Amino acid sequence: MAQFSPDVSVSGEKQSSPISARKPGVDFVSYRQPLEDPFKPTILPESAFHGPIVIDEAFQIGEEVMRLKPTVPTFGELGVIDIHALTMSIKSGIHAEMRVALDTLAQISSEPAVQLSLDNCEDLVETLVDCAEDQLDLLADNAAEVSDVMLLPSYEEIVRGCRQEMEMLLDIPEFGSLDYELDRAVDRLICITTLLRNFSFAESNFSLLSMPHVVKFMATVVRYLGTRNMLLRTHQNTLDFMKDAVIYLSNIAHTIHLPGKEEALSLLHFLLSFAPTPPSMGPDGIMFAPYDPSIHRYLPAAVDTLAKLLARDDPNRMYLKSIFSQENPLSPPNDLLTRSFALSIAPIPEQTKGNVIALADVRKPFLMQGLLSAEILAGIADNELACAWFRSADGFAANLLRLACVLSADRNPPGPQRHGAAARAAEADLYWHSTISNRALTVLSQLAEKSNKSNGASKLPLGIFPKKENLLGALLTPNVDPNVIRQMCEYAGLGG
Repeated sequence: MAQFSPDVSVSGEKQSSPISARKPGVDFVSYRQPLEDPFKPTILPESAFHGPIVIDEAFQIGEEVMRLKPTVPTFGELGVIDIHALTMSIKSGIHAEMRVALDTLAQISSEPAVQLSLDNCEDLVETLVDCAEDQLDLLADNAAEVSDVMLLPSYEEIVRGCRQEMEMLLDIPEFGSLDYELDRAVDRLICITTLLRNFSFAESNFSLLSMPHVVKFMATVVRYLGTRNMLLRTHQNTLDFMKDAVIYLSNIAHTIHLPGKEEALSLLHFLLSFAPTPPSMGPDGIMFAPYDPSIHRYLPAAVDTLAKLLARDDPNRMYLKSIFSQENPLSPPNDLLTRSFALSIAPIPEQTKGNVIALADVRKPFLMQGLLSAEILAGIADNELACAWFRSADGFAANLLRLACVLSADRNPPGPQRHGAAARAAEADLYWHSTISNRALTVLSQLAEKSNKSNGASKLPLGIFPKKENLLGALLTPNVDPNVIRQMCEYAGLGG
């Protein structure tokens, strides 16, 4: 009996020969199906364990240990607090005593239910500043001086440096070494600046915290940050100081009398470090960088501080005007003045970023302050510089004009049916709408008037002056502020 191969068909249909069906250049073996391996190994599922350790459970245990570890007692566990004893502990210079005193003061200052009045704390502020100056001297002596001119890194650069530090392992210095002592000095210095920031939220502490020696201390730290290499050891420490200092200055800037021109220059450089990327000069003119709330988190405090320092009577305004008129010859002309103006106008909403009224409503506290400082700076600038600002490539003048027009038309006076909180909220909206519109048109009028006196008046772009039909529409709009209409007509007249 004939034996047939499994590959040979026994049906009556004609089958093509495997050899005759082969194509040139193709191996016959590729047409044969491989035999399935009957062995099926058992594979263990992916384990969530790292060896015998369950990471999730170990993490929870570690968090519980850190929470229960008795490092610093809570405010409720402190009992009776003797401020005089804490002050003497700081004066002693003994590291353990200083740590206990500073930790205790940090707990007190961060307790929302307790407001510590520094007037009743003898010489606590002087002691804190003296202690901080000792730490600063130690850090400055062990940090290399890189420049005689202040080169303060921007807030964005510090944040990028913090992200890099989070992705790398930091060296832990040996106990008792110089690096260890420097790290502890930074800890004490930042703790003291945090205390000054926390105390500055109470109005009763304004007078003591704005004393010249406190302001000089803050300015000295800023000056060393701009002339020393990594004064505070890490970018994270630098960021902590910058946040504490700008909030402290924002709280008490309206009570500060600047001690001297050097302190004014240091604080001005510090405030400008929170601004967006410095304005660039391109072929079309100056380009002011926009404000991004997700990046420039502390710009509102910097704008508020600058406005308060500029609006303050002499000597503050005298020192700042002197700085703007006698800038460093190595830097671009009017660099500090242009950067200050860029910081002031940064809160102005852009037309392409959505609802202008909604953005202005969110930013209204520091938008009003920014326009106040922009008005003062526009009065300081000369004709050529004012013209360069006015015809900037980013179109800030057109954005500011649109903001003034929109806010002046969005006026809903409180009706008779509104009472109590609703009526007060409506009156507050009317006030800030009018204030922002008036200041915006004042800034534009100042820049336009100086631009007409300069050589670049013929190069002004379109859209920075209101059209006649826009003025007519504003006149026919109900509830429009008459003062804004008058200012708008005067501003339109400057455009010819």
